[in-house]
Amino acid sequence: MALDIQVRTQEQLKEKGITWKPETIRPTYPKTRDFQPPNIQERRDQIESEFYPQFIQAERPMLCKYSPGIGKTVSFGLAAANLDRPHAFLFNTHRKVRDFLTDDNIDEDAYFHLKGMNQPVHTCCMDAGNEPCEQHGDEKELMCPVYERDSDDDIRERFEILAALVDHEYAHLMTPGIGWECQWSHQFDRVDENRWIVGVHEYQERFEDERDIIIDETPRFKRDIAVWTTADLQKAADLLNGLSDPLANPIADWIETELKNGIDSGNLSACAQPKVEIENDTAETLTELKVAYNEALDSQVRDNWNGTQPCFDAILAAIAETGFAPTACKEAIAGPATLHYCPRCGVVTAGGRCESEDCDWERDSNSILRPPGRRSRHRTSSFAFDAATRSTSVDYRLKFMSMTGYDEMPKDILVLDATGEVEKLAAAYGVSEDEIIVTGDEPIEMNARVTQISNGQYHAGIIKKAAQEDRRLARRIQRSIDMAGRKHSKPLFVIKQSLEYHFDFPDNGVVENWGALRGLNSMMDCDAVMCIGALHPRIDDLRREAELLAETHPDIEVGGEERSSWEESPYPPIQRDIIRPPGKSHGWTVQTKAFTGLTGTLFREVRENEFVQAVHRPRPILSDDPVHIYLLSNVPTELPIDEFVSWEEFIDPPVPENAIDTLVKPLVERYPEEEIEITTSELYELVGDDCTDRTVRNWMDELAEASIVDHIGNTPNNSKIYSMNTDELRSLI
Repeated sequence: MALDIQVRTQEQLKEKGITWKPETIRPTYPKTRDFQPPNIQERRDQIESEFYPQFIQAERPMLCKYSPGIGKTVSFGLAAANLDRPHAFLFNTHRKVRDFLTDDNIDEDAYFHLKGMNQPVHTCCMDAGNEPCEQHGDEKELMCPVYERDSDDDIRERFEILAALVDHEYAHLMTPGIGWECQWSHQFDRVDENRWIVGVHEYQERFEDERDIIIDETPRFKRDIAVWTTADLQKAADLLNGLSDPLANPIADWIETELKNGIDSGNLSACAQPKVEIENDTAETLTELKVAYNEALDSQVRDNWNGTQPCFDAILAAIAETGFAPTACKEAIAGPATLHYCPRCGVVTAGGRCESEDCDWERDSNSILRPPGRRSRHRTSSFAFDAATRSTSVDYRLKFMSMTGYDEMPKDILVLDATGEVEKLAAAYGVSEDEIIVTGDEPIEMNARVTQISNGQYHAGIIKKAAQEDRRLARRIQRSIDMAGRKHSKPLFVIKQSLEYHFDFPDNGVVENWGALRGLNSMMDCDAVMCIGALHPRIDDLRREAELLAETHPDIEVGGEERSSWEESPYPPIQRDIIRPPGKSHGWTVQTKAFTGLTGTLFREVRENEFVQAVHRPRPILSDDPVHIYLLSNVPTELPIDEFVSWEEFIDPPVPENAIDTLVKPLVERYPEEEIEITTSELYELVGDDCTDRTVRNWMDELAEASIVDHIGNTPNNSKIYSMNTDELRSLI
């Protein structure tokens, strides 16, 4: 109870504008790092002469953490080319692929670009973006023609179900009204004939280890995410009830009772297990039912489809959540969806028999799964989540997530990421952290001046509420934005997308959103960066991702418990030092939000590392003039902080806010010209009866002390004369 009273009291003090020195920030000896000179060309040469040969010989994952601006992406591309290595260079977006290919140092024609399904076929159309192409206008042919249809088009919906059940090529053959031609599918037939390939992260599973795999930024792994309503699950139960498999009816009953109730309550773990007994191989039996369901759905989609969805993997994952044979459920999820292709060798089947002369698989006499020791396991999770907005009643649905198991992932990869996390890579690729080679992780000097606000972390919810209620925090942020627009020729503002419309940004600025900045080179002409607030990803989402990554890795702890200063917390808080440049006399340690295990690593990756990525967009390592960086949050990072200051020191006007309304606003409205001289007597007349003469004199003294106005003399009757620039005064408003 005492803690609750303390929290409510602090909130009430905040509402009244009363601040106090928080115990979470303490002065300490300054902590610095051994920042090294950039030596750009030397480091680029080192990539070809040392790092790339080391990667070739190591035959295990490697992480290069050179700071943004060194040019590691292009340098590794040149190294692969000069050493004539067959390689696949993979990026997080196709936009980044085009940035790489159009670099003056890269031979674009030497690379084969594996594009996405909804990417334009022609490069000129891709480069045009949302604008009409000069050659093709608005009619841009897409790699897969299905995606030229609307997302709710009936034919496209049928196609996507068949593609999920079997594969993309099968869906083209079997969906009425589409045709078999698809350049997205055909491009993969050309992989073996092209030695140099570019594409996106999700394609890494398509390459063998004989080809060097270089990944720009920590890879985004291929994840299947689907959301199903209870109505979708009822249709699945109806389909199961029509099957002859003896397991089908009990599973349908479980869906209609336990699963639907678990979703409605938002707690799948409360579901009872299905009332079934399986005598033989459980994984095999569950996979047989999955194949029967999917083949029935396949037939229905091509004939008389009633909207039933390919959700059986989600049902299996939900069954696993109850504790019923979780390993077998996940093996069934990773098993074949249908038997259109031989589960042993992958060749087309006919009449329940493999058509390959070298394979004797038959459905009636052979397993539809690999032998137990060789079975693949996808990393999967299924759970109920609130699909409604926070302001409405709860509307739970079933969410299914699946990620390829690391036994199907390449092992010899080279990751280029200045803020890459070793623990995440180890979990994703099924290796120990010690097996990953880390290079280029020494801190490098940058030509920048970094100012950080000390008052708070400022997550999106706090900023949004302040803007909606016109609180002091929102006004401080707006003044900071205005200051950057006046002071710098092209400032970059980084803010969460949902907050962008709450603030006015200057015409000379560039506004980008958190999470969309990594690796972009289009902001190198910005002379300042202002990061507004800090990201706070949903911990439940991070914990689910950690569960997927760690599912088949016994040495990785999922975690997700908050490290807190509350007495009842078993996990103590994390104290982090503010990094200072060499030669500073003061330092601070900050208690920062943190979580345990891999969840904590993912939280730090999303939150702290995004600051580092953002401030390096103007390339301060390469800049001739200092880049000014403003962090409007006290979240600690690895950046060297020149000034760690309060709002009062950073942006608050030198006079009280009522002085702005009573004195400054009338002054700039009365005198639109830039340079003026005015006496205290004239100021008394301007404010009238709104305040006393003494108050006006005190305010003017404070403005003079802050060098915003100048006291240049006195009149014969001893009234002070001030000179001022009204544009500078206007900046206080």
